[in-house]
Amino acid sequence: MDSRIEITYDVFEAMWLITLIDEAGQRVGKPEYYKKKEKALQQIPSLKKEYPDIPIRVYSKSDFLVAVY
Repeated sequence: MDSRIEITYDVFEAMWLITLIDEAGQRVGKPEYYKKKEKALQQIPSLKKEYPDIPIRVYSKSDFLVAVY
């Protein structure tokens, strides 16, 4: 399993979060929370600069994978 960054919707917090997942599937550090999905998606270019080799997966509110960057 590879490292990845996930942008998912947290139903309990009612927020979008960006989480770094390591190769073992464990969360690394604290996730970043955003009220709007657009704000979370705006982080993608800087995430790609910081983690160029790690795929970013974006999920819908219902947990369907909708995009990979």
